[in-house]
Amino acid sequence: MTSLSIRGAYPATLPWLTTSLLLKACTNNPNANPTSTPTTANSGEGLKIAVVLPAVITGKACNQSGYEGVNLAKQKLGAEIAYVENVAQADQTEALTDFAQGHPNLGRR
Repeated sequence: MTSLSIRGAYPATLPWLTTSLLLKACTNNPNANPTSTPTTANSGEGLKIAVVLPAVITGKACNQSGYEGVNLAKQKLGAEIAYVENVAQADQTEALTDFAQGHPNLGRR
């Protein structure tokens, strides 16, 4: 019986997922109104999640799990999601930058 392990894929995928979320959360919006009423954490209103994946979302591995998690946030929290899959490591920085700059159609490449 062969034992399956995610040790090899997990460390490689998690930093990119985390980075994509952090870049989106840390973007500078000069039009932000600091006196606006904050939304509740559970409302999902205005929540945007962008994910750059190094493989396909149907590969039954970490990429699929990450994508399913993002979709769960969409269903449960009403988050707006965008993703791009099969991004080579050399192109991941550019894809993350595109997300951070607010290109809403990046997932439709």
